[in-house]
Amino acid sequence: MKTVLGIGAHPDDLEISCGGTLVRFKQQGWKVVMASACRGDKNGAAGKNESIEETRKRESCEAAAIAGAESVILGFPDSEVFPGIALRKAIVDLVRRVKPEVVITHFPGDYHADHRTVADEVTKSVYTASSMGFKTAHKPVVTIPVIYCMEPLAGIGFLPSEYVDISRVMDMKLLMLKKHKSQFKAIKERGGTDILRRVADVAKFRGWQSGARYAEAFQLCQCWPNMKTWRTLP
Repeated sequence: MKTVLGIGAHPDDLEISCGGTLVRFKQQGWKVVMASACRGDKNGAAGKNESIEETRKRESCEAAAIAGAESVILGFPDSEVFPGIALRKAIVDLVRRVKPEVVITHFPGDYHADHRTVADEVTKSVYTASSMGFKTAHKPVVTIPVIYCMEPLAGIGFLPSEYVDISRVMDMKLLMLKKHKSQFKAIKERGGTDILRRVADVAKFRGWQSGARYAEAFQLCQCWPNMKTWRTLP
């Protein structure tokens, strides 16, 4: 079974930008792993008898279950995820455990500092995961995966190189996102954004660009040895 690994900074990042694509991977028989570097401890409202961290972990598991995916949270505090050996080892070991053929992460020019940090570290760690001399709990990988950058929330500065038609799974994408209801009020108050409407509008726009009703857009990380001669997105 082939594996796709999504690595976002926070719980809900993957649902926003590549949830439909992950569902399509699953429908094509792939194993799907959805990972967040941060634990989501600094935004939104806690649930009944839960801390916000516990709420977001539960929401992540519920959203991943819709896609038939495994949910992983690496446990860094929000806004305290920095380049360094701790983050490098966490991502390298995750890649080694999962052994993905495809990795999806943030766009390097994203608006959020956590997103940019994760994007940069993922592109470095994927190659490091093959190093025999870099020690973690799991053995080095043999195959270095393809890396795709997912679209940032408002798409500013992002020029897609590939699209995925998510028309038939758009409802599932929105259901996944709706599981993160602790975030809706906070996002509305901080930026005036109706996140569900924004995500639907972006998917409709990318669909219009690519000849579909709804689509998600990606940039291929064009560096050796991640390049392949075949399309790896569904």
